[in-house]
Amino acid sequence: MIDLLIQQRTEEKTLVTKKNIRKGTVILQLEGSRTSSPTQYSVQIGQELHIDIPKQFTQKNEDYYWAFLNHSCQPNAFFKNMQLIALTDISENKEITFNYNTTELEMSNPFLCNCKQDHCINNVEGYKFLTPHQKQSIIEHTASYLY
Repeated sequence: MIDLLIQQRTEEKTLVTKKNIRKGTVILQLEGSRTSSPTQYSVQIGQELHIDIPKQFTQKNEDYYWAFLNHSCQPNAFFKNMQLIALTDISENKEITFNYNTTELEMSNPFLCNCKQDHCINNVEGYKFLTPHQKQSIIEHTASYLY
Protein backbone atom coordinates (compact mmCIF):
# COMPACT_ATOMS: atom_id res chain seq x y z
CA MET A 1 0.00 0.00 0.00
CA ILE A 2 1.12 3.54 -0.75
CA ASP A 3 2.27 5.57 2.26
CA LEU A 4 -0.48 8.16 2.84
CA LEU A 5 -1.25 10.82 5.42
CA ILE A 6 -4.31 12.82 6.40
CA GLN A 7 -3.45 16.52 6.76
CA GLN A 8 -5.43 19.47 8.06
CA ARG A 9 -5.50 22.26 5.47
CA THR A 10 -7.33 25.44 6.42
CA GLU A 11 -10.96 24.32 6.81
CA GLU A 12 -10.69 20.74 5.60
CA LYS A 13 -8.70 17.57 5.90
CA THR A 14 -7.04 16.16 2.85
CA LEU A 15 -5.16 13.07 1.75
CA VAL A 16 -1.50 13.47 0.79
CA THR A 17 1.23 11.07 -0.22
CA LYS A 18 4.36 10.64 1.87
CA LYS A 19 6.35 9.41 -1.15
CA ASN A 20 6.41 10.00 -4.89
CA ILE A 21 3.76 8.04 -6.81
CA ARG A 22 4.20 7.13 -10.47
CA LYS A 23 1.43 7.52 -13.03
CA GLY A 24 -0.66 4.32 -13.26
CA THR A 25 0.09 3.17 -9.70
CA VAL A 26 -2.81 1.83 -7.64
CA ILE A 27 -2.97 4.18 -4.65
CA LEU A 28 -5.72 2.51 -2.66
CA GLN A 29 -8.68 0.15 -2.81
CA LEU A 30 -12.21 1.28 -1.92
CA GLU A 31 -13.41 -0.49 1.21
CA GLY A 32 -16.52 0.22 3.23
CA SER A 33 -20.22 -0.35 3.67
CA ARG A 34 -22.39 -0.75 0.56
CA THR A 35 -25.48 1.41 0.46
CA SER A 36 -28.12 2.36 -2.10
CA SER A 37 -28.12 6.06 -1.26
CA PRO A 38 -25.29 8.58 -1.42
CA THR A 39 -23.90 10.48 1.54
CA GLN A 40 -21.44 13.34 1.82
CA TYR A 41 -18.53 10.87 2.05
CA SER A 42 -19.68 7.94 -0.11
CA VAL A 43 -18.30 7.08 -3.55
CA GLN A 44 -20.70 5.77 -6.16
CA ILE A 45 -19.61 2.39 -7.59
CA GLY A 46 -22.67 1.44 -9.67
CA GLN A 47 -26.21 2.44 -10.48
CA GLU A 48 -27.76 3.18 -7.08
CA LEU A 49 -24.76 1.58 -5.34
CA HIS A 50 -22.29 3.45 -3.14
CA ILE A 51 -19.41 2.67 -0.78
CA ASP A 52 -19.60 4.61 2.47
CA ILE A 53 -17.52 4.81 5.62
CA PRO A 54 -18.84 2.74 8.52
CA LYS A 55 -20.24 4.45 11.60
CA GLN A 56 -17.28 3.27 13.74
CA PHE A 57 -14.77 4.96 11.38
CA THR A 58 -11.57 6.42 12.83
CA GLN A 59 -8.96 8.46 10.97
CA LYS A 60 -6.32 5.89 11.87
CA ASN A 61 -8.08 3.17 9.87
CA GLU A 62 -6.19 3.06 6.56
CA ASP A 63 -9.06 1.26 4.82
CA TYR A 64 -10.99 4.53 4.71
CA TYR A 65 -8.34 7.06 3.69
CA TRP A 66 -10.41 7.57 0.52
CA ALA A 67 -12.95 9.53 2.62
CA PHE A 68 -10.43 12.40 2.70
CA LEU A 69 -10.02 12.70 -1.08
CA ASN A 70 -10.98 16.15 -2.29
CA HIS A 71 -12.38 17.13 -5.67
CA SER A 72 -10.39 18.84 -8.38
CA CYS A 73 -11.41 19.71 -11.92
CA GLN A 74 -7.82 18.80 -12.87
CA PRO A 75 -7.24 15.74 -10.66
CA ASN A 76 -4.11 13.64 -10.25
CA ALA A 77 -6.03 10.38 -9.65
CA PHE A 78 -9.18 8.54 -10.78
CA PHE A 79 -11.26 5.54 -9.75
CA LYS A 80 -11.45 2.38 -11.84
CA ASN A 81 -12.94 -0.88 -10.58
CA MET A 82 -12.93 0.39 -6.99
CA GLN A 83 -9.23 1.28 -7.13
CA LEU A 84 -7.79 4.78 -6.98
CA ILE A 85 -5.13 5.07 -9.68
CA ALA A 86 -2.57 7.83 -10.21
CA LEU A 87 -3.53 9.79 -13.32
CA THR A 88 -0.21 11.65 -13.27
CA ASP A 89 3.05 11.37 -11.37
CA ILE A 90 2.30 12.69 -7.86
CA SER A 91 5.12 14.26 -5.84
CA GLU A 92 5.81 13.62 -2.19
CA ASN A 93 3.59 15.69 0.16
CA LYS A 94 1.18 16.50 -2.69
CA GLU A 95 -2.56 16.33 -2.18
CA ILE A 96 -4.30 13.45 -3.98
CA THR A 97 -7.52 14.51 -5.72
CA PHE A 98 -10.09 13.11 -8.12
CA ASN A 99 -12.97 14.57 -10.11
CA TYR A 100 -16.16 13.74 -8.22
CA ASN A 101 -18.16 14.05 -11.44
CA THR A 102 -16.45 10.91 -12.80
CA THR A 103 -18.13 8.67 -10.18
CA GLU A 104 -21.21 10.54 -8.91
CA LEU A 105 -24.42 10.85 -10.90
CA GLU A 106 -25.87 13.33 -8.44
CA MET A 107 -24.04 14.68 -5.40
CA SER A 108 -25.81 14.35 -2.06
CA ASN A 109 -24.14 17.62 -1.00
CA PRO A 110 -23.40 19.83 -4.04
CA PHE A 111 -20.77 22.53 -3.49
CA LEU A 112 -18.81 25.33 -5.12
CA CYS A 113 -15.45 24.16 -6.39
CA ASN A 114 -12.30 25.82 -5.04
CA CYS A 115 -9.76 24.10 -7.26
CA LYS A 116 -8.89 27.30 -9.16
CA GLN A 117 -8.01 25.33 -12.30
CA ASP A 118 -8.35 26.87 -15.77
CA HIS A 119 -11.30 24.63 -16.66
CA CYS A 120 -13.06 24.73 -13.28
CA ILE A 121 -16.76 23.84 -13.53
CA ASN A 122 -17.58 25.96 -10.43
CA ASN A 123 -20.63 23.98 -9.23
CA VAL A 124 -19.96 20.34 -8.35
CA GLU A 125 -23.35 18.67 -8.54
CA GLY A 126 -22.62 15.37 -10.29
CA TYR A 127 -22.31 13.98 -13.82
CA LYS A 128 -26.03 14.43 -14.47
CA PHE A 129 -25.65 18.23 -14.34
CA LEU A 130 -22.64 18.59 -16.66
CA THR A 131 -22.97 20.04 -20.13
CA PRO A 132 -22.28 17.69 -23.07
CA HIS A 133 -18.91 19.41 -23.54
CA GLN A 134 -17.99 18.93 -19.87
CA LYS A 135 -19.02 15.25 -20.01
CA GLN A 136 -16.89 14.71 -23.11
CA SER A 137 -13.85 16.31 -21.47
CA ILE A 138 -13.84 13.71 -18.63
CA ILE A 139 -15.21 10.68 -20.52
CA GLU A 140 -11.89 8.77 -20.43
CA HIS A 141 -12.07 8.45 -16.63
CA THR A 142 -15.84 8.48 -16.12
CA ALA A 143 -17.44 5.36 -14.63
CA SER A 144 -19.46 3.49 -17.28
CA TYR A 145 -22.62 3.36 -15.13
CA LEU A 146 -22.97 7.15 -15.55
CA TYR A 147 -23.51 7.17 -19.32
